[in-house]
Amino acid sequence: ILRYGIDQGFYWWFCNLALIGTAFGLFFKHRGWLTGFLSIACFTQIFWVIDNQYRIFTGENLFGLVEFMYQPGLPIDEFLLSHYHYFTIPVALIALIYLPQKKSNALLLISIFNPLIFGVSYFFFPRSQNINCIHEPCFPGLTHWAGPLYSILFWLIIFLVHLLIGYYLENFLVKTSYT
Repeated sequence: ILRYGIDQGFYWWFCNLALIGTAFGLFFKHRGWLTGFLSIACFTQIFWVIDNQYRIFTGENLFGLVEFMYQPGLPIDEFLLSHYHYFTIPVALIALIYLPQKKSNALLLISIFNPLIFGVSYFFFPRSQNINCIHEPCFPGLTHWAGPLYSILFWLIIFLVHLLIGYYLENFLVKTSYT
């Protein structure tokens, strides 16, 4: 925010919010926050990691999600910090395994934060920024799907995926916890 300004939505992407939510969950040892934001990270950061690995090994963009990192003039600190995507999921999983077993409010938190994140992405940032791919697909070959119907269907699909991942994490990790 300090470098680019609050009107630029770089900080509002799901991956960045998953990092912040995971940090909050770790700090407060809150299973619901960790599970909720891990469900977001599991869906979104996987594509980033795959795209970055593809870029590293081929020099080409697979999805175009990491293209910004390889532009001339990008500050080295920003390039290095962008690699947090590799650590968010493993750190959150390890934390969940070792936190005390108990039912959490992860699905409720997903039900609150997912619509909130998408709503802010849609209504508070310009269409040209396409934060969280809410106005049109982030994959270049699919941009013809843009429009309000796309926005609603995309949000609904992502919302259901986040809930399913959260449900799975909640039920699977409670059974495999080591505490």
